[in-house]
Amino acid sequence: MANSERQPKAPSHPLSININRLRYYLLAPDEAILFDWLVVKQISFKYVDFHYSQLRIERETRIKRSRLESILTRFARDGFLATEVRTNPTTKGQVRYFRVSLCRLADAILLGKYIKPGSELMTHVLDYLCYHTIRQQMAWMKEEGLVDGEHPDFEEMRRHVEKMRPFYNRIYQGYLHYRDLLLRRPDSPRELLALFRQEKLPSHGDHLYLLALFARKYSTQEITAIVQNYFSAIYHEEIRPADMLGYLLYFVPADRMFPTAQIYLNCKSSVISLLEIIRERPLE
Repeated sequence: MANSERQPKAPSHPLSININRLRYYLLAPDEAILFDWLVVKQISFKYVDFHYSQLRIERETRIKRSRLESILTRFARDGFLATEVRTNPTTKGQVRYFRVSLCRLADAILLGKYIKPGSELMTHVLDYLCYHTIRQQMAWMKEEGLVDGEHPDFEEMRRHVEKMRPFYNRIYQGYLHYRDLLLRRPDSPRELLALFRQEKLPSHGDHLYLLALFARKYSTQEITAIVQNYFSAIYHEEIRPADMLGYLLYFVPADRMFPTAQIYLNCKSSVISLLEIIRERPLE
C-alpha cells in the first residue's frame, strides 16, 4: 500500500495517572482517575456504549459510591458523559451504560477545565482525542448501518457529498478569513492562533460520510447559518475544538442528530458574521 494511503499512526497513550502527569490535572486525584478510566474504557470497548456495575467501578478505581456519583454528575453536566439504565440482553438485569463523547472532550476549552491549558500533557491528550474521535463516529455509524456499502441509501449519500463540495469550499474560505483576522489582531491569544495555524481546514477521509448526512439533513440556508455562528463562536473563544470540521460534524446516529450543528443553527449570534467577511472578499 502506498504511503499516502496508510492509516495515520495512533498517538502515544497520554493517559494513565502518574505523579508527573497528575501535576498538570486541574481535577482532584479521584476525579482525574475516573476521567482517565472513562476515556480508556470507551476506547477499549471499541467506541460504543459500555456497561459497568457500580461495584466493579469501585473495585477498579477505589472510588466509593457517593463520591463516584458526584463525579459522574459533574462530567455529565459538562456535556461529555451520558449514562442510561438499560436491560442487559444476556442477564436480563438492569445495568448502567456509559457513553463518553470523545468529540466533546476534544474542545480545548472544555478539556482546559481538567488539564492545564498550554501544557505538554494538554497537547498530547488533544492529539489522542482527535485521533479517536473520528473512529468513534465511524463505529457509531457502522452500528446503525450507515457506512455499509450495501446500505440502500449509500449511493444517494455519495451524491449528496458532491452537492456539499461547493459549500465545503465556503467553509474553508471562511476559515481562512478568520485566520487572517486573527493574524492582524494584536491581542490574538496564542492558543487560538495555534488552532488556525494549519494551511487547510483539518479533515479526514471518513468525514465523507458525515458530510453526506449533513448535506442531506440541512438546507443551504441552514448550513449557512450554522457555519456563520460556528466560526463566530470559535473566533470569540466560546469553543476551541482541536478538529474544527470533526467538531462541527459531531453526529449521534441513534438520534440522527448533529448536536453541534443544532446548537449553532438555533443560536442568534451578534458577533462578526461569516457572511459579512465573505462579502468583503468574495469567494472564488
